Amino acid sequence: MAVGRKAVERASGTPEVVALAPVEIDRARAKIAAAERAMARRDYVEARRLADEAEADARAAEAHAAAAKNERALGEVDQALRTLREELARRPAS
Repeated sequence: MAVGRKAVERASGTPEVVALAPVEIDRARAKIAAAERAMARRDYVEARRLADEAEADARAAEAHAAAAKNERALGEVDQALRTLREELARRPAS
């Protein structure tokens, strides 16, 4: 439970993750809440399964956010290269 809870807290506390992977982070939050309810019912098998899934969803959210951030950075580099090529093409040959 503690590992799953910590993973969800870490991902939830990262603004980029919340903004770029809202579906995954919501799923992780829902599963850790369900795991806590299962713990209260003393259904430890279900609690562990849900906590493990919450951890996996939190990690997926972090990975999704990182991929989106990298994609955006790649787009910016591509644009900078296009601009540089255009500037070089406009220069007269020396």
